[in-house]
Amino acid sequence: MTDDLQKIVVARLVELGTPRRPLSYRAAAARGQGHVSHGTIGRIARGEHTGTLEEETLDGLSLALDLPRTNLEKAAGVYRERPAEPFVMPPRASRLTRREREAVLNIIDALLAAAEHARPAQPALASPRRLLRAEEYDLVAHTPDGSGRISPADMEIIRLHKEEQKRNTKRTRRQG
Repeated sequence: MTDDLQKIVVARLVELGTPRRPLSYRAAAARGQGHVSHGTIGRIARGEHTGTLEEETLDGLSLALDLPRTNLEKAAGVYRERPAEPFVMPPRASRLTRREREAVLNIIDALLAAAEHARPAQPALASPRRLLRAEEYDLVAHTPDGSGRISPADMEIIRLHKEEQKRNTKRTRRQG
């Protein structure tokens, strides 16, 4: 967590409060419509919040402090430039098999998860023995060096996502 976010939160609480008293953490959380807790606002204001900010927390802070979310993301050091238009796969992507499409979606999910948690795209690996080989997936990776190799960290992200998909599929079958 950066000092910039703490300064913005404290300043906005003072601005939104009365001349003698800043807006309370609870009152700010109420303005956040349930997306951020008063405890989280308090920890940020006191400089004690060291965790990552979830999407919902950023939305809640934006509402609570009446600030654009991008300002908060920049202050927290998690800002990412996003294109204005929605992402649409090119028509040639329709030639991909079901497994290839799943692999592409897994990579997209991994990138979004990494960005959401404001961590590098290559998380620490729990156990190198549990990594999957690229041959287990029908996909081609485009890398800056042109090798087409998928890093061990990316393979671990894909493996974890596949496990989650299997759990969700089993859960859906049990319910249905």
